Amino acid sequence: MTGAPIPEGADGVIIQERTDEGSESVEIYQSVTAYGNVCKKGEDTCRGALLMEKGTEIRSSHIGILSSQGIESIPVYRVPVVGIMATGDELVPVGTPLEPGKIYDSNGPLLAARIRELGMKPLLLGRGGDDTPRLAQEIRTRLAECEALITSGGVSVGVRDCMPYVAEVLGADVLLHGINVKPGSPMLAMTVEDKPVFCLSGNPFAAAATFEVLVRPVLERMRGRTQWKPEILLGILESPFPKASPTRRLVRGKIEDGKVWLPEGRHSSGMLSSMAGCNCLVDIPAGSGGLKAGDQVKAMLM
Repeated sequence: MTGAPIPEGADGVIIQERTDEGSESVEIYQSVTAYGNVCKKGEDTCRGALLMEKGTEIRSSHIGILSSQGIESIPVYRVPVVGIMATGDELVPVGTPLEPGKIYDSNGPLLAARIRELGMKPLLLGRGGDDTPRLAQEIRTRLAECEALITSGGVSVGVRDCMPYVAEVLGADVLLHGINVKPGSPMLAMTVEDKPVFCLSGNPFAAAATFEVLVRPVLERMRGRTQWKPEILLGILESPFPKASPTRRLVRGKIEDGKVWLPEGRHSSGMLSSMAGCNCLVDIPAGSGGLKAGDQVKAMLM
């Protein structure tokens, strides 16, 4: 039967379906060459062969390969636990009554779902208020539970935008505060006790876009994908974007079969509904004028 060793003295196998299936005597309808229908011992790989490179994402095929060689376990990178904390006294969690002057926290659930999509572990934390000392203490405490932390809100220049002051209280090593990209230009990034903390804009699309461009690459490297890069495709714009882009601009879009569509209506960084159906960020270089249908653009897959 299939998988059995070849009997001594035999050098080929005639498959059962090419015979009359006789037991004591058999009529054979097809000849066979030497070693025909035979799998050689050890033919799958050879001694010393590299089965997979460092940084490879382990998928079902890799599990099969390892098992075929009798390898039960291998050392791997731990999937990072990423804390997520939306800040702002105006925020309330989904599922609670919405009082005047309040808005639901959408950034926390959005970022947690995206991190889960990417195969990492989100830790959705409670809302942080606009009190600098209390927020600094909350961040320090929560960092003990995760390898990286993402906050949203409080990074701009308003009276209640306290994240720059939180960084001072924490004694953080500030890596950057402000990027030449729209949306999300007020973003702040720092390390606290050797752990990365990314402070994103409170505007939902701005938070989503800067996560893809600046946060995800760090998280991918933390999980061992040292060579990871975003997948960028060239496409032809089907719908115009007439607004000029003095700075680099990220626009939500959909790419399919080399064609790129932009959602209709406003492209406000505070709007989420137009992201439905989008699968890419259109990366518009600084200094670009309005884009016309038929222009070639770069699309970063999400």
